[in-house]
Amino acid sequence: MAPGPDLAPFWRVALLGRCPRCGSGPLFSGLLAMRESCPGCGLDLRPFEAGDGPAVAGIFLVGAVTVVAALIVDVRYAPPLWVHALVWPG
Repeated sequence: MAPGPDLAPFWRVALLGRCPRCGSGPLFSGLLAMRESCPGCGLDLRPFEAGDGPAVAGIFLVGAVTVVAALIVDVRYAPPLWVHALVWPG
């Protein structure tokens, strides 16, 4: 489905974190904090609040990378348990 005249292309909105209406204004004011409105077109972004979704996604991503790295280190180098406790704080 092609975007309408007042909608930005989906790939730009999704991958770059841009306003769904104009495609130029950023959605986030910080790492995980959404803006209240688009600085480009003024679209009210408060109804689209993601809640804890971005934080949970970040935790799952970092956790998965950490577990994979810990398993690789354990299989390749077989360090004692106390080394794992120092390297992978949790």
